[in-house]
Amino acid sequence: TEMAQNGSMELLKRHLITSKVSIFVGYSCEQRPPTAGSAKIRLATARNSVIEPAVLQAFDETTDRQTPIRRLGLCFEKIADEGCEGYDLFTNFEAGEKEKRRDRIVLEIKEKYGKNAVLRGTNLMDAGTQRERNNMIGGHRAGYDSTGKS
Repeated sequence: TEMAQNGSMELLKRHLITSKVSIFVGYSCEQRPPTAGSAKIRLATARNSVIEPAVLQAFDETTDRQTPIRRLGLCFEKIADEGCEGYDLFTNFEAGEKEKRRDRIVLEIKEKYGKNAVLRGTNLMDAGTQRERNNMIGGHRAGYDSTGKS
């Protein structure tokens, strides 16, 4: 869920939308071959409330939960400019715009005060890794120890 949230925020930041998400799961100690899957999103968007369930669906359909996971990758496909975002008769336009405004404000705060300035409750759980990954560059420590000090 953290990767889906982070990815949807990155799409919003870059003014892009997606209509397909793919996931790659590599398992520990080569106990089994990697698995992969994807999920289509009916209407292209950058809204986390739409993207996260699609990511979780792809994860649930392809992942062996009995084998420890070593690598997890998430990919957004069929990327387009946010001006191409479409709606149907059942889309709550006001709720979607409210979510995007809120997320843009969160992006402004993070740009001004750092990536860890605003976190979700799930990021504070024991299994959460977002706080630590925010201090990395390309998956490597960015010159900081676990406390964030040089």
